[in-house]
Amino acid sequence: APELYRFETPDRKKGVIIGINKIAIFTKNYLGFETFKKEVASIVNDFGKLFNLKQLNRIGLRYINVINFTREGAEIPLKNYINIDIKLPLS
Repeated sequence: APELYRFETPDRKKGVIIGINKIAIFTKNYLGFETFKKEVASIVNDFGKLFNLKQLNRIGLRYINVINFTREGAEIPLKNYINIDIKLPLS
């Protein structure tokens, strides 16, 4: 597998992972899409200038939710966190 290089802020809350033909940007302090979009655009712009890139072939966006569960005894009451009530049409 091609080697990846990881660069992070000292608090490890933001960073960039670089490999052949790829760059991944992450944050653990998501302040909304507009803020994140500006940060990504700035990093990609700097990266493009540094390596003289003319085009991007693919852009992907992945958002990972973190749900902090609170146990009630030995169980985690999922109904308090996730709506799993599925209703199907009659016909």
